[in-house]
Amino acid sequence: MATKVLPSQRLFKRFEERVILGEMTSRGFTTPLRVATDGNPGVMRAVEDVFPQALRQRCQKHKMSNILGKAPKEAAELLKNEIHKAFHADTYEAGLRTAREGIERAHLLAPDDPRVIDTYGLVQLRSGHADTAARALRRAASAMPDSPQVQAHLAQALVRQGETAEAREILQRILTEHEGFPGQAEARSLLRELGG
Repeated sequence: MATKVLPSQRLFKRFEERVILGEMTSRGFTTPLRVATDGNPGVMRAVEDVFPQALRQRCQKHKMSNILGKAPKEAAELLKNEIHKAFHADTYEAGLRTAREGIERAHLLAPDDPRVIDTYGLVQLRSGHADTAARALRRAASAMPDSPQVQAHLAQALVRQGETAEAREILQRILTEHEGFPGQAEARSLLRELGG
């Protein structure tokens, strides 16, 4: 079930985060080169508003905790090792290759787990395999219809396949029904690109 947040609560929270960052700048804090956040949408928007030139990165510790917290037990240790290798790879391509190999092994260990299928599909999408990604993400989305994040991943794959009407419909639905989910800003941006 979706968690609904009243608009006044959202505005206050965003205002509060902007005020904190604004106070930092008024005390002489200059725009940092990079800001690492835990993925909280309000904090991410506040950083974008106050420090638009700063590079943004998800906190690796939080990302690791999120992934392992959702991973099936039989694949967790494998994923932990592979994620560390991917985070510390020399190049983006090497990290992506390591991630792809790790999730493919996890997929063999837990082939029916929708969380693994979603991650497998997302890695396939990032690797340029839109058809394989779409098939996997359809399975994951079917198994997790209430997950806006999984539905957004499917929409991304559909766009790559040229299925923009279906992608637009999915994005409109999840953005209407859910608030504050990981990837919401990207979903909103993609919907704008699709004219929705």
